[in-house]
Amino acid sequence: GSPVALAFSPDGAHLASGNFDGNMYLWDIQGIDTSSPLSQEATEVTAMALSRDCSQLACGFWDGTVELWEISPTKRRHVSHQHHCQWVSTVEFGPDGRLFASGTYDGTIKLWNAGDGSLHGTIIAASDWIHKLTFLPDNRVAAALSDGTVWLWDSRNAELICNFDGFESEPWSHLQFSRTGTRLAYSSVIGFELRDGIGGRFIADLRCGSWPRFVLFSDDGSRIASLSRDCGLALCNTESGGLVGAVRDVDYRVLAISANGSLLATAGFDKVTLWSENRDHLAKTEVLELQRIWSMTFSVDNILAIGTHHSGIKLYNTNTHSFISTLSFSNVPVQLAFSPDCTHLAGTDTYGNLHLWDMRGIDASSTPSQEATGVTAMALSRDCSRLACGFWDGTVELWETSPTKRRIASHWQGDRVSAVGFGPDGRLFASGSDNGTIIMWNAGDGSLHGTLISYGGLRALALSNSVLVAVGKNDGTLWSLDTRSLIHTLK
Repeated sequence: GSPVALAFSPDGAHLASGNFDGNMYLWDIQGIDTSSPLSQEATEVTAMALSRDCSQLACGFWDGTVELWEISPTKRRHVSHQHHCQWVSTVEFGPDGRLFASGTYDGTIKLWNAGDGSLHGTIIAASDWIHKLTFLPDNRVAAALSDGTVWLWDSRNAELICNFDGFESEPWSHLQFSRTGTRLAYSSVIGFELRDGIGGRFIADLRCGSWPRFVLFSDDGSRIASLSRDCGLALCNTESGGLVGAVRDVDYRVLAISANGSLLATAGFDKVTLWSENRDHLAKTEVLELQRIWSMTFSVDNILAIGTHHSGIKLYNTNTHSFISTLSFSNVPVQLAFSPDCTHLAGTDTYGNLHLWDMRGIDASSTPSQEATGVTAMALSRDCSRLACGFWDGTVELWETSPTKRRIASHWQGDRVSAVGFGPDGRLFASGSDNGTIIMWNAGDGSLHGTLISYGGLRALALSNSVLVAVGKNDGTLWSLDTRSLIHTLK
């Protein structure tokens, strides 16, 4: 059956999944071998979590059963309880591994001793079901309920610390803690509310407008990014909720944030835009032309994984400004996630299938031309110090030929590259594809300079210092390099 719940171990060495048919699987990521099902139950697995040391697995089921499994050194069911009267919507281990919690549709939270699986305590939140449940690093439990309230408890004695209103209880609502546990953001009527994750103190309202609406913390907890259709992109500091920078006119299909919050990525259907914090505003740093983009995520070392339909998972190194690899993926990648140690990338598709890639075999400085398809176009700069290459799969590469032979940059244009050409002064080169897209690049570092949309069936390109000529199957076009506007069409 298709996986409906999955969880990485904190060290990235194991991955657990639960299926609709009740089977639970555990993968040893080191060998990428599928284990036999841990359990074959008659009811659906609805939630699961791995302990930090990967020695235990907690599972919740549709019939209210909670199970604790010992997976190291042996794989055996440690204990099974059916204490809940409703289906288990979430389970989570505490940071020290001594307790785990389960939350249900009837608003009940139970705390369990992870050592022997015995019941530690019960919290009756309300008669409403629990949307989200998580542990804070100092052994506190947080939950968002369908009645619009958020509750914080001390897990050591099940004592309520505080609760507050303002949670927008909808199927698509968000409730997120920063990884450090010091901040909490949740959906509100106007966007998101930012609070202190320890005591619940109000910090700021983040206005994000209407749906679609996204919010993400950086891994270090210092930044929070939001994205919506009518309010655009905003980056705030989490200390006060103060605005770092905002951009109104931006694609709002997908959002990703780097580990320290210094980089943001937004995507529409056919391009990814990278943004960086620059004093009091967000600066656009790069635009990557792709097609059918569905998902994105950053690794800790700033590798951006971009999930596309039909073109696989594109891995982009933001440090070298180049694509480093393409991972095969034949379906729609609806979700991507790097393991905490960056050794693996996991993805799910529209059918619920789980895909896993070993990132350790991918060299971030390697040349993608070793695996690219046939070369379809190439050109040398006038001084022969640069070589531009176009490939059948839409890849464009810039190489330094003198004094050393090295790849400077690699980009994916989206369609077969039919022509490339350098300007006479060697500062720019252009690449054209079959669909009529012409992209101009800086020949020094391979960064994006601009994009022109011509007619399909492009056959040849030529550049002077001020004009670009593009020749198609039936006509030609002249473009100003200064204004990037069409000057004349030749029939």
